[in-house]
Amino acid sequence: MKTPDWLVFFRRKLPSANCVLVRGSRPVLVDSGLKLLILPLLTALACRLLSIGDLAMAVAVIFAALPTATSSYILAQQMGGDARLMAALLTVQTLAAVVTMLLLLLLLV
Repeated sequence: MKTPDWLVFFRRKLPSANCVLVRGSRPVLVDSGLKLLILPLLTALACRLLSIGDLAMAVAVIFAALPTATSSYILAQQMGGDARLMAALLTVQTLAAVVTMLLLLLLLV
């Protein structure tokens, strides 16, 4: 079976991000789960407790469900942070957000 071209391209371009995902997966997965699942649910709960309207609640929940901004990778790289970990977080959160955003939108509609 032939390896898809897009996978070969990404393996060639991001070898270090692949290592971070394999070795340090637990913190990345826990952080991503908290950010993409728990934070939107807490936002919805807070909106309900504060009697915020449905449209404003939907907007707040959608914004809470977005993955981390990609500018955080650049900041981590320029300020001496763990850029490899930030790249892993961004990759996992962006891929997982496809599913979580769909689920949240289905729940809100």
